[in-house]
Amino acid sequence: MANATYRDCRAGFDVFRRYGGSIARDDLNVELVEAGYGVVSDRTFGHYRKLLRSGFDRYISINRFDIVVPARLEKLGPLFASRNLSSSPG
Repeated sequence: MANATYRDCRAGFDVFRRYGGSIARDDLNVELVEAGYGVVSDRTFGHYRKLLRSGFDRYISINRFDIVVPARLEKLGPLFASRNLSSSPG
């Protein structure tokens, strides 16, 4: 199986989102092939779940996701820490 292109992966995520994440990889791949795209791997399919769970509405690559999500958490860290401190019994 050839690697899916970014275009294939983006189209696959659109299909995945349309089904709210409730589609099997084989069924998703059938839709992709019928629409003229390449199939996606198990790894890419799992990545779709992470994107959806993390609130993404557009596809970003696995490598980009691995950079963006920790950066988001780093920015939110102080916010959560200050909330936890202010809510602790005094």
